[in-house]
Amino acid sequence: MQFYLQSDRFNEKRSSWVYTVLRKHLNVVNTPSDADCFIVVGGDGSLLSAVRDPQRQNKPILALNGGTVGANLIDVTNDNIDGLIDLIKKNSFTIKSFPVLEINATSDKGENFKGYAFNDVWIDRLDAVSVRYDMNLSKKGWNFLTDGFLSGDGVLFSTALGSTGYSRMLSDTVLPHDSLDIVCAPMLSAINKNKVPAFIMSPDDTMQVRFHDIEFRSTRMALDGHYVKTANGVFSPETFNIKLCEDKTKWVKMLAFDDFEFHLKRLNFICGMRKN
Repeated sequence: MQFYLQSDRFNEKRSSWVYTVLRKHLNVVNTPSDADCFIVVGGDGSLLSAVRDPQRQNKPILALNGGTVGANLIDVTNDNIDGLIDLIKKNSFTIKSFPVLEINATSDKGENFKGYAFNDVWIDRLDAVSVRYDMNLSKKGWNFLTDGFLSGDGVLFSTALGSTGYSRMLSDTVLPHDSLDIVCAPMLSAINKNKVPAFIMSPDDTMQVRFHDIEFRSTRMALDGHYVKTANGVFSPETFNIKLCEDKTKWVKMLAFDDFEFHLKRLNFICGMRKN
């Protein structure tokens, strides 16, 4: 099995010993297209960057914690790295798949954008003026259009894993980690002064959001916490479509070695408490 080490200068300097050991004991290639698996050493931000990297071509990711947060990554120390490498060489791992959001948007300048998000995507106001928008939900041949404009700070969409972050603060909804549903959470938005609550989209739903009066109600869009920018500056979406991507993100899960399994159990515990 061939591996590609996804790195940046900061993480490689801070975790140089990890890179040295991996290059010494694993078959590491220099070209992403030659790899069977990507290895990410860093924090959650590095993992999310790898998820969105088009060079990865949906190859599985082995995520090792070399960052400051790394809530979803495997901790690596001097004491356990030999065991980790031994498991990799013995193919003692499984591949887990997680849903990814696919976004297609057009800006007020006519620019087209297509991107992907692992946790969440939101469109919010660029300045102090609230945004106005409507939402059209396509569901198995049926279309549901909001009855009037929503006015507020914007709207957020999240996957099951993303539902533990900003989405939870807005919607108070946490999905089971293996759910393919999408949380749609209007951000302090109302229709005719009636607050619009969050709701759940099913995996085969597509949502179209259209923003109005955008010439003086500017918007911006963030994928996994990173705002989209173009050569013309901030990307300000006027129309926005979101659905589940047909390809799922694949993660390498090390058998009897993965802290991420604890994270999933914790999510199930939280969801179970909410159901009760």
